[in-house]
Amino acid sequence: MGSITIHPKKIANFELKELIGTGGMANIYKGLQLSLDRPVALKILHHHLTLNKNFIMRFENEAKKAAMLHHENIVSIIDYGHVDGEYFIAMEYIEGQSLKEMMTRMKRLPLEIALLICHEVTKGLKYAHSHGLIHRDIKPANIMLSTDGRIMITDFGIAKTFNDMSITDTGQMVGSPAYMSPEQAASRPIDHRCDIFSLGIVLYEIITGEKPFKGETYQEMITSIISSKPVKPSLMRIDVTPSIENIIMKVLSKNIDSRYQDADELGAELSSELKRYVIPSSKKLIAGFLKNPIRTAERLRVGRISKHMESALYLVNLGHG
Repeated sequence: MGSITIHPKKIANFELKELIGTGGMANIYKGLQLSLDRPVALKILHHHLTLNKNFIMRFENEAKKAAMLHHENIVSIIDYGHVDGEYFIAMEYIEGQSLKEMMTRMKRLPLEIALLICHEVTKGLKYAHSHGLIHRDIKPANIMLSTDGRIMITDFGIAKTFNDMSITDTGQMVGSPAYMSPEQAASRPIDHRCDIFSLGIVLYEIITGEKPFKGETYQEMITSIISSKPVKPSLMRIDVTPSIENIIMKVLSKNIDSRYQDADELGAELSSELKRYVIPSSKKLIAGFLKNPIRTAERLRVGRISKHMESALYLVNLGHG
């Protein structure tokens, strides 16, 4: 959704300026932290949910758990509180777009951009997982691309510690259906590897322009995630290399033990793949892509062609052509 200017409203040390998003748990506003005169994003819990103790516990849990995380690939929590029955979390405001918004401008991203985005996300996940947190809702809407070229994970709204099962009861699925892991969809016990699978769905989608698992209804989607095998990316996009396809298919393994076992392992594979491309500055590339995706994509395409021609000429000079 686009931003909607609202009549300024004060809550605690913050002033609400614009409604910039809404979700199942809360509305998101762009606001101003009055004491420091800086922009912030404020998540305010939907009023009817404040009457539900379970939701209040989840909301407070988000603030406390996410506040522990301080990493360049994770949106920081600034403050938490409640005033006159309104519960809020104040977060770092990111100037830019979500990956979901970017995908409305370009359905299939350049391979370099897709790999780079997911590589940066693995860094944030590695850090969060090392602190005992699982995101459980990795999806394009929760991945931010900032105008200064950073890639950041946002909304640890349903994050949980590995050993804390007290709030979300066993059998209650939490997460966006299209990006769930098979173990989430089947209401089986989960660990950090569910985030790896969800990121694999994101990688598949931003490379092929299609989700790997489909369904007209919620149940059809869940069934597809549990039992369907995705179409190979190389059949949907001609420039997908065997090595990229292998990464995608491994990360989407329904057998949790056959998947990449942690974000660091997946990140290493993506890093190795990125070395095949000429990327002098990752942040500059992302910033440029955010500003003008079509122009950046064309420049990358021309660069790849030039590199291939140079390689072919080199082989000819060696007598291999």
